Amino acid sequence: MHGCDIYGSYAVYGLTAASFFAIAYLFADDDIEETPAPVDVGGYVITLPEFHKIFATVSGTHIEIDTQADHRYDATGLGRFHLRGAPSELTLSSSITSTPEYIVDNPAPTSFAIGPAWLHEGVWHSLAECEDEIVDWSVDVLEEDINECSFRVTYNLSYKEVRRVVSEYRVMRGTLEVVERVYGSVSKIRVTIPLILTDGEHESEITINRYGFTVKYLGYVYQAKSDGIGIRIGLLNVIAPNRNAKYEVGYFEVEGKAISYHLSIDRELTR
Repeated sequence: MHGCDIYGSYAVYGLTAASFFAIAYLFADDDIEETPAPVDVGGYVITLPEFHKIFATVSGTHIEIDTQADHRYDATGLGRFHLRGAPSELTLSSSITSTPEYIVDNPAPTSFAIGPAWLHEGVWHSLAECEDEIVDWSVDVLEEDINECSFRVTYNLSYKEVRRVVSEYRVMRGTLEVVERVYGSVSKIRVTIPLILTDGEHESEITINRYGFTVKYLGYVYQAKSDGIGIRIGLLNVIAPNRNAKYEVGYFEVEGKAISYHLSIDRELTR
């Protein structure tokens, strides 16, 4: 029952999927030739303000951002990074909340997404934990192309020490480049990177080097790197479950108010 809502079960979700496939079969017209769907080609950014969601897709690479999460189910920030064909839980397929309405054995001590945190007077605060603290947010699309999408998300916050957080994303096939900026009275900035440990059946292999993290899992490699000056790399040593799996949480940390990092997914090379 891990990951199931308290009112549901695997059978409920399975029946829903089965009904969708049945309807598709009944309405299918075999005279219509198959062509690539927009998600196959990409080159677009979609914003859904009413659902506080942003989606971007480029050539089978897909990300999703929740800009004001309902913490019964999600955390604020980048909660999904997919490459078509790779296991969806490898990077993240949903963010991690410390107060889930769905079933896990031990919830995370705090909420996590791929995104920034900041140190103010000895206490760490994170965008992932924000909900009511977000006054408003906006999206500026910088480029939409079949090979690359880039856009900027601006959060206006009610914190006295931090009034604004800006996350800038550049999506390409299998890769994501991010720059995080925090505007306010902070001494350090940190980016949290959930790293899959196990889906309950398969276990990952996590290694750390001077540039970041490498995760090998089910024939794919996920890498998170930051090549900035003075970057500290480490693990928070927590177990953080979401619907799909259990994660350790890595981090990049630097003195100042801005940090950049690079995420990538690729097939594992075999000899």
